[in-house]
Amino acid sequence: MNKIDKKEFYYAGLILLGAAARLAPHPANFTPTGAMAFFSGNKMAGIWAYALPMIILLASDAILGWHSTMLFVYAGFFAATWLGRRCGTSRAGRLGGLGLSSAIFFTVSNLGVWLVSGMYPHNLAGLATCYAVALPFLFNEMAATMLYGTAFFWAASWIEKKAGTPAMAS
Repeated sequence: MNKIDKKEFYYAGLILLGAAARLAPHPANFTPTGAMAFFSGNKMAGIWAYALPMIILLASDAILGWHSTMLFVYAGFFAATWLGRRCGTSRAGRLGGLGLSSAIFFTVSNLGVWLVSGMYPHNLAGLATCYAVALPFLFNEMAATMLYGTAFFWAASWIEKKAGTPAMAS
């Protein structure tokens, strides 16, 4: 595995702090998980960019409980990490990427709900109903991702000023 440098060690600390917030009481889907995955992709190098969010998801799901849509949820967060690796260092790229990662997570995770929950018929009307019913969760997830993502990148900027030059995942 790749060696983690000093700044990445601090970034990992930010990500772990965000993960702890997933375990605290919160409004539905208002967690730092999406921002954590995107930030990890943007700031962590090598395999750690993907491994850290997935390990955190597994550990927190072991506490919170397993569910039938985990594969879809993890795929959505994997996509957020992948997107984080491609959005560069500009503020606009990161904000756009955070918003897009929320939309991708919403699409993928609710496709999973439709496919495996048994709550909706497996036809176009059932799929449309599934997405319509989930819209309030999209608002919370997107608001949390933007808020926590902004906080993560602000903290990273502070770390980079203290530690020297900015880091970009390679």
